[in-house]
Amino acid sequence: MTLYEILQNEQRPTLFSRSQEQLYYNENSYRLNELESFHYLMNPTDSFGVVCGNVILRALENKATIERLLKAYEKNKDDISLPFADYMQNGMANLPYLDWHEEKNYVPVFPSSIAALYAKDFQKLREAPYSAIVKDYEDMMIDPFDYYGYSVFVSYFTNLVLVRQNENCAALYDFDASCLYFVNDEGRLDAKLCLFDRDISHPVLTHLMPRLSKVAERYFVNDREGMLKALQEGNLISAHLIEKIHHRDQKMIRQREKRIPE
Repeated sequence: MTLYEILQNEQRPTLFSRSQEQLYYNENSYRLNELESFHYLMNPTDSFGVVCGNVILRALENKATIERLLKAYEKNKDDISLPFADYMQNGMANLPYLDWHEEKNYVPVFPSSIAALYAKDFQKLREAPYSAIVKDYEDMMIDPFDYYGYSVFVSYFTNLVLVRQNENCAALYDFDASCLYFVNDEGRLDAKLCLFDRDISHPVLTHLMPRLSKVAERYFVNDREGMLKALQEGNLISAHLIEKIHHRDQKMIRQREKRIPE
């Protein structure tokens, strides 16, 4: 059992199952079943899988919303007093987006060239060949996690909070799941650090970001002992669990030493 599995097994119950993220997924996940590329996000086994699924679902919802706005404007433009650009901007004001090269990307399930049609080049969606994307779009979809890397998790498509990052990895905190996710530059989860074990009766949630940042700093330099120390000093896991982990580590060392021939 790895350190991360121990922390997951020892974590106190969280509110993730009742969170807005989980509820949104429960209400909308049927759409993933319609897309062969994203079947793997059906029935996620943990909170990070739900977060990934919701990125896809929110991007698809944005696509549909923008297309409805365009259709409504075309139908009622003689009665709409706003200029087209202002009309679209108002209608999209509350949509989640990804900041990508200083441009807003509302549909990161498409490569950036296609996503631009849904951010500013709306008129092209009425013209061939782009008009086909409105209905037949699955062949145009990409894996946003691979294409955009960890940036998609730092966007408004999730509720994750960026703690720390370097050129290869981002540490993101999930308040609902009480987890620190380490996502690499290919948009994949390298590690999930579950915090607040059952021996912490009253988790301290104030000034959390500086405490998490120290943990992430040690993770980035592959300093396991330093990370455990930062977790304990930050009251993110209990002293009792730290002692249990150290005892297990020592036991494993002794077992390895017995197997080494003299």
